[in-house]
Amino acid sequence: MKQKLFTLLTLLVLCVTGAWAQTVFGYTLPGLGELSLEAYKTAMASAQTATGGTITLGNTSKLATTTYTANGISYQLDGDPSAENSKYVLVTLSNSNTLQAGDVITVSGHSTKSTSMFGLCNLRNGTNMVKTSTMGKNIFSSCTYTVTSSDCLHGNSSFYITRGDNSTLFFYSITINSVPATIAAAGYSTFCSGSALDLSDLTGVTAYKVEDANVTSTSVTLTPVTEAVQANTPLILAGTGSETYYIPTATTGSDISSTNVLKQGSGSAVSSEAGKTKYVLQGGSFKKIVATAATVPTTKAYLEVNRELSANELTFDFSDVTGIEKVEAKKVENGVFFNLAGQQVAQPTKGLYIVNGKKVIVK
Repeated sequence: MKQKLFTLLTLLVLCVTGAWAQTVFGYTLPGLGELSLEAYKTAMASAQTATGGTITLGNTSKLATTTYTANGISYQLDGDPSAENSKYVLVTLSNSNTLQAGDVITVSGHSTKSTSMFGLCNLRNGTNMVKTSTMGKNIFSSCTYTVTSSDCLHGNSSFYITRGDNSTLFFYSITINSVPATIAAAGYSTFCSGSALDLSDLTGVTAYKVEDANVTSTSVTLTPVTEAVQANTPLILAGTGSETYYIPTATTGSDISSTNVLKQGSGSAVSSEAGKTKYVLQGGSFKKIVATAATVPTTKAYLEVNRELSANELTFDFSDVTGIEKVEAKKVENGVFFNLAGQQVAQPTKGLYIVNGKKVIVK
């Protein structure tokens, strides 16, 4: 049979959307230069408008001037963190937003002890408190906490910031960031984020790279990535088709480009090139670029190997690295399907699932 050459005329949207980090919430205390201290106390007595919600400062008499914040003023959090009369900050998200697994909460300020941390809780009295990373003594700095699906913050539209131990903390600003990733219907997407990402503890979705040695004449074996990676790292995400996941951001990450033949799109057309073979992800496999290609945005990726391959299509091979097996739904008997978040699925569509304790791909 004469083999058809694949000409890419249009690039289907098989990559995640929203690959840049979005700010879910942001607020910084106004400086003394803007208001007198008394006017500041009056202003802070009511909820303040923030990016993506409001913020309420409890017990405003505890405003403090200090040299440790960037603009000379902070809000003092002290007292027993388990008591309702503790000094606190109430954060409320707008537009029906709730905290999701992968959201990164960053709180900045300073403390009176070298091992202090902010406490985050869903109740004013500190019940079910989780704690941010530690900060230095009398040094203005930022500390973070990544929301998980099992902690007290998940699913809430509001939460409290208080002190996480018995030191006095000074609050200055807060931001909440995440990178939403919507997987294509086939269960795979290429992905490139303008932010560094923490891939060490993902739930329901797995990130992969492609090593040159794992590209054969017919298939591509994917290698899991389970570390923080730098911004603009091209990846493949595998998860439940059409589901949106939230990828935690990181301050910095590793450069894996030397072991990854996925390339970030440049925003311009990707064309064939002598001595190289290039493929784009389409319908759950890589299709060879042999003529004109559509523009590949910077939020997406393509595959490039430094040799000429004859195959017009490369399929995924997970067997060497993840134990995932390819199956058709009708061939699975006496098995119950679960998605990667552990939820039972009555009628699975295309994507990754758990069946009889094994990961499978429904094609």
